[in-house]
Amino acid sequence: MRDLSVARGDGETYLGVRVINRRDSHLTVVATGIDFDCGEPDPSYFFPTQLNVGAGDIKQAPFRLKGLQQRTSFAATPSIGHCLRILAERTQLTPPRVRAWTALELGDRVYGSWIPLGDLVEELVGARALP
Repeated sequence: MRDLSVARGDGETYLGVRVINRRDSHLTVVATGIDFDCGEPDPSYFFPTQLNVGAGDIKQAPFRLKGLQQRTSFAATPSIGHCLRILAERTQLTPPRVRAWTALELGDRVYGSWIPLGDLVEELVGARALP
């Protein structure tokens, strides 16, 4: 999962969207998230602009990324699970795939590759089982 990563911290499991700037010049990221493959249009989950972790908040968006640098934005997995549950109730579908996306200041949205939802769930469950 190049575009998506799993991290643990503060007793919680987080899903991360990795943003990589492969250009020499800077870019401004205004949002990150994931799409659920449920047909057109694909429903999106927007990662929080502020993430409360432990005793403080982490500002996640917008942010400026210098040339040839990378940064990861995170969302708590219970929030994503809640979104999936609501989506399944409304559509009677469980999306087979998810993909990361990044929205840039100029209005472009850059998409990662679709990955099977089952693969992501396995990695998240595995991360929760770690001591």
